[in-house]
Amino acid sequence: MHQCLRWAELMTRSTRLVWRLLPALSVCIACSSPTPQAGAAAVARSEAANVVYFANPRVQQASQFTASSPGLERRDQPVMEADLRILLKADELLTNGSVWNRNDDRECADDEATGRRSLFCALQKACIDVLGAYDHRRAALQEVRFAVEDATRGQDFEHRLRDFNNLPNKRLDDVKRILRIATDRVRARLKSADVVVRTAVNQIAPDGLLTSIDHLVYATPDLQRGIDHIERLLGVRATPGGQHPGRGTRNALIALGPASYLEIIGPDPEQPTPAQPRPFGIDSLKEPRLVTWAAKGMNLDSLARDAARDGVKLGEVIAGSRRRADGVLLTWRYTDPRTVVAEGVVPFVIDWGATPHPSSTATPGASLIDLRAEHPDPQLVQDALKRLGLELRVQRGARAGLTAMVDSPRGRVELR
Repeated sequence: MHQCLRWAELMTRSTRLVWRLLPALSVCIACSSPTPQAGAAAVARSEAANVVYFANPRVQQASQFTASSPGLERRDQPVMEADLRILLKADELLTNGSVWNRNDDRECADDEATGRRSLFCALQKACIDVLGAYDHRRAALQEVRFAVEDATRGQDFEHRLRDFNNLPNKRLDDVKRILRIATDRVRARLKSADVVVRTAVNQIAPDGLLTSIDHLVYATPDLQRGIDHIERLLGVRATPGGQHPGRGTRNALIALGPASYLEIIGPDPEQPTPAQPRPFGIDSLKEPRLVTWAAKGMNLDSLARDAARDGVKLGEVIAGSRRRADGVLLTWRYTDPRTVVAEGVVPFVIDWGATPHPSSTATPGASLIDLRAEHPDPQLVQDALKRLGLELRVQRGARAGLTAMVDSPRGRVELR
């Protein structure tokens, strides 16, 4: 027994020594390789073996992080469509202030347990979701680190993602801006690459669209009738939302994903007729229909100003509020949806700020698969959408309209 224990102790020490010597061994391999290319490939293989971490917690605990190398700090690393997926997924995970952890300790298990993630942990979760493994020096994560460097003018950080996330003067808007910069860079590099990569970009367009959708607006002349109709179609009963004071409307909601939902909205019989027409053309509707959609946004004043400069006149940025059935007050800012662009095919833009996203309390059971549109002048509408950074597909049609594909207990259903 004593000999077995001694043998195990020696093996453990040997293993630790090998891990400590691994970087040096990589350099030796490179130096002894017959060509520089072969040596570089050997180093890359050894680095890759040491930076890919599978979702198994024991594996992550064993070798969680590695020091960077000059090669990995190059800004021209090849990117793949999976890098774009990772960045879009991370942005989706950080929907609002209630799910952001501003005190990152680079330990993500507790973030996952509470549903509140730091920038680093959102990227780690996104990487595992997309790849099935965590790659600490993946090009997507490196682009975020480079964006942090640029935004902070090379400020010296021990860990760029953690330390930027934890800066006392930073808000979630700043974190999401960094993600957006990295996403734009990866998208641009993919689109400037060869034909094979451009095909991959086209394949991820629906995902890019879905992450930008905050909610779909299904307007009805009678709210109860609209709720019943959607239940017959989807097999899901909408959760009562709340009143919109002064606008003469109330709503009910069905979650379509972790940060998107279907809003069924109609006249509120408990409110007096409002001074202005109800939004979304509700007063003139004869039948319920999908009238428009809302896109996620931040810094709405500058967004609306930039859009107007580019020829897309969104509504005035205004504040909204409603109280949930449990008494929680929701507040938001949005471009006034009474300013209708392209008959509702071009969305209004909404920012929930620190308010819990409505999808978190909406009835689950459905998920949005796709959204597409028709319009008599598709090119004009497509150009407006591109100026807003949106990827909605628009085809020529006799009249403007939206079609959503929803996966539900009744199967896949088209909402129009």
